[in-house]
Amino acid sequence: MARAPVCRKEDCSPYDIGLVFDKIASYSPQDKLKFIENVWKPGELFDFPVSIENGKSRKFVLNWLKKYPWLAYSKYYNGVFCLACVCFGVQCGRNANKLDKLLKSPLTNWTSAASRFTKHAQGNCEIHKFSMIAIEEFKKMMRTEAVPINLQLHNIVQQQIARNREILRFLFKRIIFCG
Repeated sequence: MARAPVCRKEDCSPYDIGLVFDKIASYSPQDKLKFIENVWKPGELFDFPVSIENGKSRKFVLNWLKKYPWLAYSKYYNGVFCLACVCFGVQCGRNANKLDKLLKSPLTNWTSAASRFTKHAQGNCEIHKFSMIAIEEFKKMMRTEAVPINLQLHNIVQQQIARNREILRFLFKRIIFCG
């Protein structure tokens, strides 16, 4: 479960991942692509809120967004999510119930954040691996860089029909010639 918000919804972008992380998996493909392409990213001048962890002041580091491009910061929760896992992690299924931070709730502990990001990206997290493949394939398909499978199959069938007609035409010409 996500922690309590740190600001009002009205003060956030409609593309703040914290506002939609629990329902984006059910978005239409067009709405999902629009969100993925427009997910809110804090600018260079954004003042990240400070939190006290183990008696020390900590806050999110903007360079983490550059180092880990799959991260999506939420102003609403002052936390981060894995954009690919939030969008496609549920569909990958396997071990989804074990992954909490970055998928089902924001990561907000900045003391160990960098190691958690590295572990998430390079570790044995099958959900993240499959989600990264899924988000890239989804973007290609939606941008029509890849032809959807139903159209590929239709084209193959049409090519086979044309080839069969050409063979029949050849056979009929030979039969008429021999007749």
